[in-house]
Amino acid sequence: MANPQTTTNRAGALAFIVAQQEHPTTATAYVGTQDENLIPDLEALEQPWMDTLRVIESDDGAITGAALVEWDPEVSIAWIYGPWTTSETWDRDAAALLASVVDQTPVTRHQMYGDIENTRMAELAERLGWSANDTDIVFETDRENQARADLQVRPATLEDYP
Repeated sequence: MANPQTTTNRAGALAFIVAQQEHPTTATAYVGTQDENLIPDLEALEQPWMDTLRVIESDDGAITGAALVEWDPEVSIAWIYGPWTTSETWDRDAAALLASVVDQTPVTRHQMYGDIENTRMAELAERLGWSANDTDIVFETDRENQARADLQVRPATLEDYP
């Protein structure tokens, strides 16, 4: 198992995270999936993301794993961003990355959030004894549809839950 470390390689870390965020099977649902969304999301975190970021590097210095964390002591919860790894290093490094960010927090509850396609995140959580929370449903549309007034669209209600 590799030992997650801090890094000053912001560009390398961003490139790696962006590559992982491009597909739901490896992305976390807390931040955007493209540069124009991801970078502002990271910059807006309560704790500076480069301060909580932990990475694993290959022998040649390439980042092969990353995770970071944000927390709110008032509600005693932390949100885990990642862990992200290459497909070849997931089994070896994901748990260590997760532990490295959890250990930074002064809170007792920790949460990961991924697409239903990110089965490896769910398997990791289950292996570590983490329990699942409610499922969120996200609808996606293009800008043209967002700009149209549609009288058939209404706010969701509790009756919509089932």
